[in-house]
Amino acid sequence: MHRVRLGALAERQLAHALAWYDVEAPEQVARLLSSFEEARKRVGSKPLLFRETEPGLRRVALRTFPYHLWYAMDGDVVVIVAMTHFRQDTSRLASETEP
Repeated sequence: MHRVRLGALAERQLAHALAWYDVEAPEQVARLLSSFEEARKRVGSKPLLFRETEPGLRRVALRTFPYHLWYAMDGDVVVIVAMTHFRQDTSRLASETEP
């Protein structure tokens, strides 16, 4: 199992999504956190399982929620650099994130 670290951008994006659900669908907050944790564990256990979709970045979809976790390897550490909505434009993501 690799150590998984959450980058600053991903932290802000997770907090934003949780705040939105807290207002719009509070009963879903715990499920979103659970889905996030499940995806975090998947990339921690098998980070190379998911293909590289941007230079240096891989992504995994959260189950049940419309978000992707984008991550990079920094040695033996998996760094989650962003959490984006499926409909969000990610064309500049690789240039805007650092592990």
